[in-house]
Amino acid sequence: METLGCVVVAHDALGGELRRDLFGVAMPELFSLPLAAKQGSLSAHISGYIGAAPAPGLESMRVSDASDAANVRAFAGLLWPAGNTAFRGTMDAFVKEMLEMERTVQEMILESLGVRKEHVAAHLESLVYDVRLSRSTALAVAAPADGAAGAADDDGVMYMVAHRGVLTNVFADM
Repeated sequence: METLGCVVVAHDALGGELRRDLFGVAMPELFSLPLAAKQGSLSAHISGYIGAAPAPGLESMRVSDASDAANVRAFAGLLWPAGNTAFRGTMDAFVKEMLEMERTVQEMILESLGVRKEHVAAHLESLVYDVRLSRSTALAVAAPADGAAGAADDDGVMYMVAHRGVLTNVFADM
């Protein structure tokens, strides 16, 4: 960790059924919505849609404070008039699994650095968790290098779940 500045965790936190529900159903449904619906996802609790303009071949949507089921419900309600309960259930289960793993990893890291348990607990309780669902597609022609700058987060922790070219991020603001 000290040498690379990161920790790589290979873990099957998402069981087969949840992985199938997330990558096989929920995300395809989300990204197949009309552009107007996806762009309408902007609100105080939802950071909204990122489309091809800043990064050709990338589409992304973010739910802020996704550990609060009300924010996931609000997100689904903006995109689907009926709220899409299957999507909400999948997202709630995904967030729960990822947060358990994230908390375990942070606990291990902080305790290995000598941080006392009560400070670790206070730190973990102070975090707000965002989820960014992203889909990348192959470009017919190589995009200019300035179209998709490298990702950098200097003030948080990012977990990425990869499945056949689809990245899903869970970000903890610190």
